Amino acid sequence: MLDISEDAYFSALLRLSFDISLDAISLLDIDGTILRMNDSALQAFGQLKPSNWIDLWDHQSHQSVREAFKRASGAMSAKLTSIQALGPSNDQTWETIIAPLVGAGGLAVRFLAKSRNVTSERNALLALKKSAEIHSALIDATSEIVWHFDVGSGITDRRGWQAFTGQPDNAFDADSWLQFLHPEDREQADFLTSQAFVERKPLLIEYRMRHHSGEWRWVEDHATPLLDNAGEISDWVGIISDIHDRRSAEEALRSSEERLRLAVEATGLACWEYEASTNRQVWSKEMLDMFQLPADCIASHATYLERVHPEDRARVDLEFMSVIACDEEFGASTFRIRVPSGEVRWIEGRSRIYRNEVGDIVRHIGTLQDITLRKQSEHEVWKAAYQDGLTGLANRRALNERMERDFFPKQRFKLLLIDLDRFKPVNDTYGHAVGDRLLIQVAERLRGVAGPEDFVARLGGDELALLVYGDLDKAKAMAARVIDAIARPFQIDGLAISVGCSIGMCCTDETRNTTELMQFSDLALYEAKRRGRGRSICYTSGMLDGVIERVQLEADMRMAIERGEMYLAYQPVLALTDDRIIGYEALIRWNHPTLGAIPPVRFIPLAEETGQIVPMGAWILREACQQAAQLPEDIYVAVNVSPVQFRSPLLLSHLTQALTQSGLAANRLEIELTETAIVEDGIQIAKTLTAIRRLGVTVAMDDFGTGYSSLAHLRDFPLDRIKLDRSFVATAETDPRSMAVLEGITHIARRLGVATLAEGVETSSQLQLMRDIGCDAIQGYLVGRPERLPQANQPKRLETRV
Repeated sequence: MLDISEDAYFSALLRLSFDISLDAISLLDIDGTILRMNDSALQAFGQLKPSNWIDLWDHQSHQSVREAFKRASGAMSAKLTSIQALGPSNDQTWETIIAPLVGAGGLAVRFLAKSRNVTSERNALLALKKSAEIHSALIDATSEIVWHFDVGSGITDRRGWQAFTGQPDNAFDADSWLQFLHPEDREQADFLTSQAFVERKPLLIEYRMRHHSGEWRWVEDHATPLLDNAGEISDWVGIISDIHDRRSAEEALRSSEERLRLAVEATGLACWEYEASTNRQVWSKEMLDMFQLPADCIASHATYLERVHPEDRARVDLEFMSVIACDEEFGASTFRIRVPSGEVRWIEGRSRIYRNEVGDIVRHIGTLQDITLRKQSEHEVWKAAYQDGLTGLANRRALNERMERDFFPKQRFKLLLIDLDRFKPVNDTYGHAVGDRLLIQVAERLRGVAGPEDFVARLGGDELALLVYGDLDKAKAMAARVIDAIARPFQIDGLAISVGCSIGMCCTDETRNTTELMQFSDLALYEAKRRGRGRSICYTSGMLDGVIERVQLEADMRMAIERGEMYLAYQPVLALTDDRIIGYEALIRWNHPTLGAIPPVRFIPLAEETGQIVPMGAWILREACQQAAQLPEDIYVAVNVSPVQFRSPLLLSHLTQALTQSGLAANRLEIELTETAIVEDGIQIAKTLTAIRRLGVTVAMDDFGTGYSSLAHLRDFPLDRIKLDRSFVATAETDPRSMAVLEGITHIARRLGVATLAEGVETSSQLQLMRDIGCDAIQGYLVGRPERLPQANQPKRLETRV
């Protein structure tokens, strides 16, 4: 019986117990009307929305409930041991205690109904009862092991032994039963049975026994000695019961209880309470520890806010006051605190307000829980989902979500796709560790260039992206700053590494969705790289058609050699010492079945971009060597090799296979490369050239004097011939500068012992000029146009008309 006239503090504790109890507690009027239900009761019965407590239960329980109310009305607690609930819980059994709340006159004025769900206990009891019934039935049917041991004769009889162990009932003697026990249990079982025999006492032991399934199962062996008239043991009788399931359930229950205890301890809840009547707050020890405050500190809302992180303080105070001002009952907030040690912790706070009949606050109670580890885990998950692990930039997923967020409101922005130039050679030359550090520095420069409203992301590899909010002029200016920033050398471990970048951009105004925005920006990036890198290109409507055309051309090119559409044309090389043709340059031609003759300038760059130049180049080497082998032995053949081929580890293999299969002497094959290949990866090219010359193959530098020309190339690379670019030959007669370049290069080559060959000689005057400056050989339309090599070709001298 509870007396509600006791002091207010006890009443507060009662209310707190009411609210936080895991049992379903209801405050009832004297007629059973429900006045209030705690959270557990609302969770269990709230869907029924009853007005009277008796309506919670099925009709068969109503009589018991009425009788319980009658007993409770007499100021006596009443207990209902098994009643069935209605609604979603109608398959559950509840145990309820109805306690009267007695007023000053000693009469019950309210009832407190505390209900506990005993379904599990009922089910356990039912299961136990059923198990007992089954056990009894099994005993009757001799399914348990019932054994009898005659001490005098030593004969043991066991019924049910075979059903359990799979061994015949008479397959052992009195001592052999130990072999069926678990090795760890044998010693103790033997000791206890011997002790029981000596002490003449009943025996009850548990051990594991080998089941016929091969499983070790726990059994209970209950034996009783039978005494003869002399008081000596004449027999032992016993029953061995399988208790494995019970042991497992008990162990599971113990484990569950231990986990529950540890979970409660691990919650680390800190509690606080505000009492309106005294305007005083009380904080638990856990809360003082959480805030790193002394035990004698004055607990107040101001002290509370002092510990809240400055960035969260105003919000937390507003949320706290809003709960009070809006007559809300529950409050919740997540925020950070900063303690005197400087550590920042994440806190989750929950509170409940208790008001009187007119709505005034009587008490405010709350809990705080440290959720720092959870927040850290959430942040790590967020980083893994939205942040690039290497550079710390946003990743592709974050970029896509940002574009989706801003696209449909038509917030105007440009997508800049950025691809680093010459990044692969850096990885290949210096290793991935240097490449990773380079990407980190690139990301730092992009952060420095981007404005506060812009968005920088890494899509993967050396591809990055930048969202620029504004018009086209702003986007172009940003692209120019990015190119300038990336063009500056990067310092890594004493190395000065230069890469540069290409940029493709597209605006939201030109697309219907973010998929098109990404696609069109990628097309513009492809065009920027195709035009020579180190530049930015805006998407235009014709780019997609161009890509489709290139894709089709690429597909046709893959089958062109097999279909016999490609062939080699040979342009003769004339020695000026004796006007004799000394060799031919092999030039690939493509006769497309529908497009006609496709110039090399159109399909060779595409082959280099797609990597098809490697198998194509291998075919050219084989075909040129095979056809050159039919020419006189003093005629050589020159083959152009792409920078992509020079970077391929297969080049030397292709060379040796072409020479071996054709039987062509190595000194009759000349490899031509451009200075572009040297600039892109000079160190590796030098090694490759040295290996090629060891085979006996000669090396020529094509188009010397243009592009990245450097006299250091003549000094540092093993060359046999220099091919003077046709642009100097064409203008030398009228341009003194071109003439000076030709004379200078010819003079330097002569001093270095390197032969010279002038390209593009088309007139007799140009021929005479090349003779005059000491050029060793010429090539051009004056000597002959590129054409297929006749089967019976013989070396020719210069015609008299030349």
